[in-house]
Formats: sequence, C-alpha cells, structure tokens
Amino acid sequence: MNIINDQKKCMASLAVFKQLFNSGNDIFCIIAEFIKQEIISRGLTDFTEQQMHEFLLIDNGFDVPQAVIHTSIKRLPFLTRQKESVVVSTSLSSDECNTFKKQIDNATEERELISKRLINYANSKREVALTNEEETELCKSFYAYVVDDTAPIRFSELVCAFILENENDIELQKHLNLIREGVISFIGLSYYNNSYGTVDSFDKEIYIYLETEILFHMAGYNGLTYQNLFEEFYSQIQEINKMHQIKNGKKVIFLRYFTETLNEINEYFDQAEKIVRRSKLPDPSKTAMHSLVNGVTDPSVIMDKRTEFDRLLKEHGIQYEDYSFDLSKDNGSYCLDYKSFIDDKESSVQEKVYSDLTLLNWIYIKRNKRKIESFANMKAILLTGNYHVMQLAMDERLHQPGELALSATIDFLTTRFWFSLCKGLSKDCNLLSANVLTKARLALASLNCESINKAYKEIEQEIDKGGYDKELMKSRIASLHRRFRMPENVDDLTEKSNLAFFTDCRSDILLAEEAAKDAAHKHEVNILMQSIEEKDKTIESQTDMFLRVLKDRLQEINEKEKDQFLKDQSEYDLSKTDWINKQMNKIRNRNIVIIAIFMFIIVAMIIVPLIIPCIPNKYSWIGILLPALLSCINRISALKNTAISKAIDYCFLSTRNNIRLELENKYYEQYQKPVLKLTTLEELEKQYKRGNKNE
Repeated sequence: MNIINDQKKCMASLAVFKQLFNSGNDIFCIIAEFIKQEIISRGLTDFTEQQMHEFLLIDNGFDVPQAVIHTSIKRLPFLTRQKESVVVSTSLSSDECNTFKKQIDNATEERELISKRLINYANSKREVALTNEEETELCKSFYAYVVDDTAPIRFSELVCAFILENENDIELQKHLNLIREGVISFIGLSYYNNSYGTVDSFDKEIYIYLETEILFHMAGYNGLTYQNLFEEFYSQIQEINKMHQIKNGKKVIFLRYFTETLNEINEYFDQAEKIVRRSKLPDPSKTAMHSLVNGVTDPSVIMDKRTEFDRLLKEHGIQYEDYSFDLSKDNGSYCLDYKSFIDDKESSVQEKVYSDLTLLNWIYIKRNKRKIESFANMKAILLTGNYHVMQLAMDERLHQPGELALSATIDFLTTRFWFSLCKGLSKDCNLLSANVLTKARLALASLNCESINKAYKEIEQEIDKGGYDKELMKSRIASLHRRFRMPENVDDLTEKSNLAFFTDCRSDILLAEEAAKDAAHKHEVNILMQSIEEKDKTIESQTDMFLRVLKDRLQEINEKEKDQFLKDQSEYDLSKTDWINKQMNKIRNRNIVIIAIFMFIIVAMIIVPLIIPCIPNKYSWIGILLPALLSCINRISALKNTAISKAIDYCFLSTRNNIRLELENKYYEQYQKPVLKLTTLEELEKQYKRGNKNE
C-alpha cells in the first residue's frame, strides 16, 4: 500500500480521519483540516502543493495524492493561489485547531496504551521476556498489521492472538476498526483521477483469472470465513456488471480460470479419492483437502462433491479458458524470464515456482506487455490466495512502483470495486475484510497451516531417512491433524503452548508429548504406516542383523558367567568341606575325652574295692578316695543323658553322618552359596542403548 509511508504516525491520523468522516465531513474537508494543522504548526505563510504533500507525509505518515491536495485547498477560504504557490491570506492562531489537535493527541495516547498492553501480553506468552529491540519490533509489527494488508510482519502470531483474546474489549476493537476503516476510506484517495472528484470507472472489459485456492474459497472448502470473503467480492462484481448492463447492455467483468488451474483441481480430487481408498494420507496442512475427505468413507462421495463443485462454478459464471500456445512463436517476445527466477531457487521448489510463473506469464501476455497504471485499463489480472504467487508478482523484475501487479488478493480487488461503486465514500464501512477480528482469524489460521506443513515435511524427511520410532511418528502425525483449524475456529490457538508451536517449529518435542486420542486420527496413522511398510522391511532386516550380533555377544557373556560360577562353586565347596572337617575334629576330640574319663571312672569303681583291703591305713585312704569317687559319680550321673550319651552315640557311623549334615546346613546359613546369574537379551540391549546415549 504505497499511500501509507509511516505506519506508526498514520495510526493516529487514520483514526482521526475516520472520526471526521463519520461526522459527515467529505474527504476533501478532512484533508483540508490536516492542511490547516500543518499551516499553524509550521507557521507557514505560503507553500506549494508539492511542499504540502511532503509535510503531510512527514507528520502524518500517509501519501496524499496531489490531485486531492489541489481540491482540498479550495475548501480553505484563507488560502489563495498565486502562480505556483498557495498564500495564507489570513493570520491563523493555534486555537483554531484545538479540537483537531486534541483528537490527534487522544488517538496517539490510545495507540501508546494499546502498544503497552500488547507488550505485556507478549511477555506473558513467552518463556523469555522481550528485549527492548524486540519490543520496538513488536510494536512496528502491530502498526503494520493494522494499517497494511500485504506487508509480512514479525510476531504476527502474537499480534493476532492479542486481538482475538481481546475480542470482548469493545473500546479496543472499536479503535482498531476505526483505523482499519480509515485505511479503507483513505485508499480511495489514490483512485481519484485528474478530474479531481471522481473515481475511475470501468469502460473496458476486465478478465479476472481465479487461482485454485480462490475457487476453493468459493466452494467453502477453506471454511466459512473465506467463503464469505469470496461472496463479498462476487457481490461487488455482480453490482458493477448490473450497472453496466443497464447502461451499455453488456457485462464488463468476467471470471475465468486457466488450464493449469483445471489440472490442479483435477489432481486435488484424484488425491482425495486415493485418501478415501486408504492408499494415501492427507497432508494435515491442506485445508481444502481436509474438507473434502473429512468423514468420507465411500469414494463415490468425492465424485459427488466434484459434480457439486462444477455446478458452483457454473452458478457463479466462472468459466474455463483453454489458453495455450507455442511460446517460441508469436507471443515469444512477451514471455517472462523464467530462468532468472528459477536458477536461484532450491531444486525442491523450482517446479512450484515454474508453475506459479506460468500463471503470471499468461496475464503478462494478455496485457500485451503493456505498462498498466490504471486499474480500469488492466485488461487481465490473476486473483490468488497464494502468498508466494503475490511475492513473485511484486518482485522488482516483474513490478515497478506505480504499476499494477500481475496478480492481486481478494481483499485488494474487493476494496477497489467497493470504491468504484462509491461505497468507500459512505459513512458505513461494512466490508468483512476491513474487520480486525476477521483479519486476525485468517492470519492465525494461515500461520497454523504453515507450521503444520513445516512439521509434516520434517516427519516425512525422518521417515525417508529411516531409523524412526513408529509409535512416536503415530503420535506426532495425529497431533498435527488435531491442530488443524478453520479460520472461524482458531480462538484456542492463542494459548501459550499453541503460540509456541508457530515459533518453535522443530515441533517434534511438542508433538511427541501428545498422544493419539481419537479413532479417526488413528485410522489416518494406520494408512501412513501401510505406505511406509517397505521402509519397515529394511529397518527390520537391520534389526535382525543387530539381534544376531547381540545374541553372539550374549552367549559370550553368559559363558564367562558360567565359568566364573563353576569356579566360585568349587571354592565354596572346598571351603565348606574344610570348615565341616574342622568342626568334626573338635566334636571327635571332645567325645574322646568324655569317653576316656567315663571309662576311667568305671575301671576305678571296679578296682578300688579290690585293692583297698590290701592297703595299710586303709581307712585313711577310704576317707580320701571315697569323696573323690562320689564326686565323679555325681558328675557322670549329671552327664549320663547329655555329653556321655552323645559321646557314645558318636561312636556310631549314622550319628556322625547326621552331625555332618547338621554342620553342612549350618554352613549354608552362615555363608551364601554362589548364584549363577545369566544376562538376558533385553538387558544387554538396554546396556547398548545407554552406552550410545552416553557417547
């Protein structure tokens, strides 16, 4: 939009422009007020129209056509013309512009308040706060978004989310829509011709060639919002044609589409049928494809939808034009230089660029290579919903300032037709495309589709490389399908996690955290897994080889484990035998002593009575031996059921074997047996995975 020079400054100026317009002032009176303000603030006594043009550009940020300045000067009685100059014939005081200046100051203050709210909102949605430079860039993006329809902006997802989350803030929406409507009204200034007061009318036939996405808008495949935008555009054409039919008996604007568009539509419906037959998975970023196949299980339904699509084309008077010829012959001199556009592109996008250039080339040829400046004399134009086509059309190799581009958006044409019907000069501006909420929803839906498309291509690349996690792929693809939104259903995309999806589009981490939730998505995932079955076979072969190597290694490890176990078991048995033998020796020695004492006492009891009569002083010996003998008898009596009996039992082999068995059990309790622990295949595989991660 060339008439907007400084988006920040013009935010306030456009708001005041629309306020004055709504108060019943015509455009020239409004511009006259801006001129009056310049005269007072700069203390001008005279100036030229060119100088005033520059003053308005510097102070208000918009480029007012000199034809409009020329007419507006006539509305100020204190100005007189003297040759090339305009002279201020009456002294003006600042009081005469107090009301106007106050309106500008209020609009400027409102702009600053909204900017601060936007910065606070953005910081609440980010993990890291904006830097000062980023805050400035965010505000610039916001001004560009509200004022300009075409400029690509940074932080667009935050700007759109801010507007949508404040949908119920009536004052905010009113102020932003006031600026947007001011833009629409102000655009009309650039359409005034040299007669100073009339808008260019159409007296020559205009052919508008619709690109595929626009036709899908018409059919409603891209959602209700886009369909309403198309109907708004179409109603302007109908009204213009009706006026010309009444006046001249014929239409002046015609809708057509090229062979390339027809081929793309045919391919689209063919792909839809394959998806329904489960031989292909839909790209989750393709809105129209989602509409075609959603809930469809019978391929014949796709054929019915194609029939309905053709009926809608006929109903809207959109006709196919078979326009092709040998470019090397008659029209060769009018062809675009394809090579200069394709050579600097990656091979993966060259085919798409060539296809887009072909559509622009047909328009270029139909204009007979003429430099088109007047909208009414454009003869042909491509209507596109593709941002990349518009980028090509606005490339300096195809477009120069002041020229009409080879292609246009639906918003641009709708606004232009709106002014041709003089509706842009009315108080009420009810264009759907002028509403900031509509624009925010369309922009956020487009960003969402772009992010989904990028993430889906990353998944495809990982699948092509192999070595992917099948379950992870299922989860990520299902998550992408769940993220799809029509423009009218994007409100939940303003959540923090969803905004991160737009900017952190290595989306594998984000998507992997989401599980596949519903059957429809699982069905689509199954289709994908069927389509990559061949790749799985290769992966399985590699896995089998890995398992064989792993099993060989497992056998080697377990053989070592067995050898070590046998060694430990042998040492354990030797230690056990040695310990038992030592314990048996202790028991044997103790029992020998007990039996020896027992036998001595028995012998003494037999012999002593026999030898006492022969001993002199026998009574004194009896007094000595008898107590000792009684003491031994008492001790033997006390031990007769314990140690003596055990000692006697020990003499039998079976008893010794039982004792050895008891000692063996006691040894097992005190000393743990060696255990043979064999490594399993799963354990070894985990060890390898941990090792790879550490590396």
